[in-house]
Amino acid sequence: MLAFGAGDREDLWNFDGQTGRFFVFLDDTDAMPKAANGDLASGPLTETAFKRIGVSDTVPGTNIETLPVGQRGWYLVLDPNERVINDAFALSGVTFFSTFKPQVEVTTTKEGPQCAKKGVSRIFIVSTLTADPFVQPPAGTTLPVSRQFEVPHFVTNPFAEPRATGNEGAGAVAEICDDPTKNAIMESLKSLFPVNCKFGNFMVDIKTIAADTSLVCIAPVPVCLIQSNWKEW
Repeated sequence: MLAFGAGDREDLWNFDGQTGRFFVFLDDTDAMPKAANGDLASGPLTETAFKRIGVSDTVPGTNIETLPVGQRGWYLVLDPNERVINDAFALSGVTFFSTFKPQVEVTTTKEGPQCAKKGVSRIFIVSTLTADPFVQPPAGTTLPVSRQFEVPHFVTNPFAEPRATGNEGAGAVAEICDDPTKNAIMESLKSLFPVNCKFGNFMVDIKTIAADTSLVCIAPVPVCLIQSNWKEW
């Protein structure tokens, strides 16, 4: 499968109004009809072959494995001037990626107007096969589950760190991924695992680094154990 995004990354503050894209699709071109010269009979694939999804859409997506050959994919339509800024990262059926929405802030000082180039990043957590959302709403609200949350800075590529919870004593450093919102994401991710999974105190934290050098937790991914009895005959 391929996962990648579009947008102008050479000039992050290019306000050309283009709406970025993020694509995930299965490369099954080897199974598609071919012309006599070996080329695809239906021509190059375009986004029209795949399922179009809005970032705020609430209708559950379709598992791309069940779609016809040449149509096994989806893409998210981003906001104007929003662009994907780093590599996608997939783990346990979940895809993580980030976008950047540029902003220019104008302030008035005694020297005159001053411009500052700023922006926000949107961090996406979606099902790889359906693009369904996993970002849980704040406790006590009626907001729907979302595909993304915002960080007021440019962020780096996501990375993974294994972790095990334990009996932390007084004075232990708090883990940034261990908060109610992030734990709610981990609980929702457990629905992707086999029904005979047993979850212990192990997880893989997905993190990123913001432009102000702060560490940002994207989500803790649970680690599943399945017990099996092996016997040689």
